[in-house]
Amino acid sequence: MDRRRLAQANRRRKPPARAEELFPRRREQNRQSQRAYRDRKDAHQRQLEGQVAVWKQKHEKLVRSYAKQTEEVSRLKAQLEDLHAQVATLQPGAPEPWAGVDLLQPDLDIAPFYDKNLGAGSRGPFDL
Repeated sequence: MDRRRLAQANRRRKPPARAEELFPRRREQNRQSQRAYRDRKDAHQRQLEGQVAVWKQKHEKLVRSYAKQTEEVSRLKAQLEDLHAQVATLQPGAPEPWAGVDLLQPDLDIAPFYDKNLGAGSRGPFDL
């Protein structure tokens, strides 16, 4: 039975090409494969660079938003401190509800990695 399969396989094979014809065809096929691979690699790299650009824009937007919110919180804390001072002057004997608490120093920094010195034009830790 193996002989029969082998005979059928031999009948289906193409006759061997001459070496002069085989090598140039193979080289051209390799060139085409390499060109296709480089094209795919370049397209993927362009896609990743586009994603990085979008993420940088989002990061800058978040940094600006965080800076605005930090300024607003500082302004509100200062306003609260002023209001407490006014209450204390208007009611001299009243207990101070915030005695011993420094409202200008946060107990927990929400974003300890945030650098206030980073501006929109400066380079941050994620810039390439």
